Parts: sequence; C-alpha cells; structure tokens
Amino acid sequence: MATNIAIYGKGGVGKTTIAANLSAAFASSGRRVLLIGCSPTADSSHLLTGEEAPVVLNPLLVQDGQIVIEKLITIGYLGVGCLEIGDPVASCGCSSKSIAASLDKLYDAGVIADFAPDFVIYDMPGDVGCIGEVTLRKHKVDYSLIATSASYQSIYAANRLITLLTSSQANRTVALVVNGSVSSFEDSLVEHFARQVGLTVAAAIPRSFADRHSELYGKTVVEAGPLSFQANIYRSLARLITDGRLARHKAAAKPLDAARLKEWAHEWGRRLGELEFGIISDGAGI
Repeated sequence: MATNIAIYGKGGVGKTTIAANLSAAFASSGRRVLLIGCSPTADSSHLLTGEEAPVVLNPLLVQDGQIVIEKLITIGYLGVGCLEIGDPVASCGCSSKSIAASLDKLYDAGVIADFAPDFVIYDMPGDVGCIGEVTLRKHKVDYSLIATSASYQSIYAANRLITLLTSSQANRTVALVVNGSVSSFEDSLVEHFARQVGLTVAAAIPRSFADRHSELYGKTVVEAGPLSFQANIYRSLARLITDGRLARHKAAAKPLDAARLKEWAHEWGRRLGELEFGIISDGAGI
C-alpha cells in the first residue's frame, strides 16, 4: 500500500518546489513515486518533466466515458509519475469539493492503484478551504507536511492549517518544513513556534541559488545538483519518512489562539529589534 504525503502551506511558500524535489529524492532511492498536483495552475510536475503535463479534466483524456490512464500520467525524472488536476469543475460551487471530486474519479478509475506507487505526494493549493475535510477523510494521508517560512503571514497560515489537519485525521503525522530561511534566527523562530503548537520541524531548507539555478533549467535540484547541500536536505527528508523516524514524532498538536499568537509574534519582534537595531527592552539604544 502506498504512503500518502500531502504538502500544505500559504501560497508562494514553495510547496511545489518541495513536492517535486521530495519526489525526486524518493525516486533516487529506488522508490516508485506519483506526484499529484492539486493546484489550478497545473505546474507541480514541471521540474520533473520539463514540460506542460495534461490535466485530469481534459476531455481528450476520456474515451468512451473512461479515463485513458496512459494519456493521463506523464513520466518524469527517474520514472516519477506526474498527474495534474488542473482547473476544478465549478459545478458544486466549492473548489475544494471539486478537487476532491477529481481525486475520487482517479481513485475510482484505478489510476493510482494501477500505477502501483510506493509514495503518492499531493501538492495542495495554497487556499485549501475545506479540502482537508472533503478529501482527506476519504483518502487517508499518512504525512501532512506544512511548509512555512519565518514570515508572520506564513506562520499565521500554518497555525490555521494545524486546526484543519489535526481535526480531520487524528492518526496522521503532521510536521513543519521550514523553507527559504536566510539565517539561524529565522530557523530558531520557526523551531520555537513548532514547540508552542506541539509539532516537530522535519526539515529546514535554506534559501539557495541551487534551487533557482535548477528551476531555470526546468529541473529539480536533486537532478541538476545531486551532490549539492540543498539536494542532501531533500534526500534527508525522504529518509526521515522512509525510515519511519518522522512517524515517531506524532504529537497532540494544538494551534495558538489569536491572542497567544499575537503575543508570541511580538516577543520575537522584540528579539529581532534588539538584534537588528540595537534596542534593548527599556527602549534605550545599545
């Protein structure tokens, strides 16, 4: 049975880059991987295939009322299967339910089972709406990774996602992935937030030109720079999951309420002020 991994986070935090590189990291260790892009932009697979992938809702992929599987899945780097949901059906008035309906079609048609993956990775849209309740109750997710940076808006979104994810499936493993940090201060900030909400940080991925360089060639850093520090971080995250070590970090996560989150943010704002501007707590300059 496949291990299902869903990657969440605020739009622009780097979920797609993480999803593609994690897929490549699993594949480089000999695992069979299926990456499912759930965003309307249908760009989750670009770094693995270097081209535009067909989308589930394309009428050309349906023959005699049945999905033509061999036309639906694009094979990318090291055999990673890439599948894009694309623009969701608008018939139900909820994009989350539409994405869920598309996933149901894939499951019912045997698309995922026939591919026989070891890992299925879902690159979730930035605005998840009710998708955790609609989709993930039916299709069990083993690992939910919340991508976040050290920005307040990204952490605010992560705090909201904790409520959604821990309420929809209590037995899943939920963890944070820090993405795009530029200093140990930012890593420490997210680590502290993780402790406040009862989660572990599964990986800290620094901002790097290695990612940018690879993306400009339409590749993952695992493919374009396999010996780079950045590629090793993605492989380490893959091993953490493959070895079952991340699953042992299950905790009773609880988001911060609005007042506590504000208080926490102000405390880190004070620390940053002292570090950056030389201001100490009583208002005097250093």
